[in-house]
Amino acid sequence: MDGNHENFDRLGALPKERWHGGSVHFIRPNVIHLMRGGVFELCGLKAFVMGGAVSVDKASREPGVSWWPQEVPDDGELAAGIRALDEHGRKVDLVLSHEAPLNIKRAALAGCGSGYGDRTSDPVSNYLQWVDETCDWKLWFFGHHHEDRSFGDEAQYRMLFHDIVEVTRDGRGGLDYQVANDRGVS
Repeated sequence: MDGNHENFDRLGALPKERWHGGSVHFIRPNVIHLMRGGVFELCGLKAFVMGGAVSVDKASREPGVSWWPQEVPDDGELAAGIRALDEHGRKVDLVLSHEAPLNIKRAALAGCGSGYGDRTSDPVSNYLQWVDETCDWKLWFFGHHHEDRSFGDEAQYRMLFHDIVEVTRDGRGGLDYQVANDRGVS
């Protein structure tokens, strides 16, 4: 899955293939770019994927070198996501996104000072808020904000930066995750 500082010109030049239910780019045999708006079957779980985010620092970046307008999903990618979710009855096990839904993004940025101003609301976080409110999902993992933190009453939203997580079935039909670190799973 992509974020917001990818070289989208290079990604877009790769052949698009189908893999585990969604569209991908094979960057290397073991490095796979899960494309936006797909529902993938991964290890027996259904995962909705929506990459991309708005760069708050794009004014200091160079277009085509360190910033690409494709960082924000276009209308076709957003519509593809809606179609894929509808095809699965709007029920998935995991949501994997780069940005967070608006309510969680606001919680993540609370106390960050005025640097973010009114930039919490944007097309990506607003779309993901719609996903949050209209779909049935169990765990949501996102990055973008460069911290490792959990949100939600049951820590069902997890912001990842350094952490690697292992998702497991909890024995009650639900899912759980554990943070894996260099000392093993904790």
